[in-house]
Amino acid sequence: MKIALPTLGLVLSVGLFSFFPVGASSTDPPTTWVNPDESKFTNRERVVDRPGNYSALAAISSFYSDIHLTRPVFKNCGFPLQYRSRWFTKLSETESWLDKQLTIDKAPTNALRKYNITIRSVVFFDAANVDKDASLLDKLGQEKANYQKIRKEHKGRGIVAIVANDLESLQSDKKDTLDDSNFLLSYIDGFWRVTWYED
Repeated sequence: MKIALPTLGLVLSVGLFSFFPVGASSTDPPTTWVNPDESKFTNRERVVDRPGNYSALAAISSFYSDIHLTRPVFKNCGFPLQYRSRWFTKLSETESWLDKQLTIDKAPTNALRKYNITIRSVVFFDAANVDKDASLLDKLGQEKANYQKIRKEHKGRGIVAIVANDLESLQSDKKDTLDDSNFLLSYIDGFWRVTWYED
């Protein structure tokens, strides 16, 4: 028994330390998360772009969801908006354009509803780099002039997105591989918003 006592004491000690780490006690208040010291952020150009461009993916996803509705909506876009070469200076003009379809067809349908939209790839470019690099501008093909026109209206922080997608028919086994869709996403009031779309 005299040999076993130190062993038991060691087991008890290890058990106690596993519940109460060094420097802490059961009565310590919960700690809170804090931001890093921003005075050490010396790359000011990148600070302006915080937290990055990942939320632009959500803007593209939201846009596709909106134009895939029975009656498309453009409430999450930025204005002026250039959509399939049509120019809208404000949201109400998109509504008027959609209403006008009712005078042409009493029961207009959204052709996209006949398909699944399947994205194969998305490539982002900083719009500021596209503006000054002819090789990047050329990636926009025949839509280059339209991009430059809308870019004059949204001169701030922007992303050019080139999206490759397929339309999968719901009426057959057909799958159409589309030409790349081009986007300009502009950073407006803290959100990425689609301001240009061509497919």
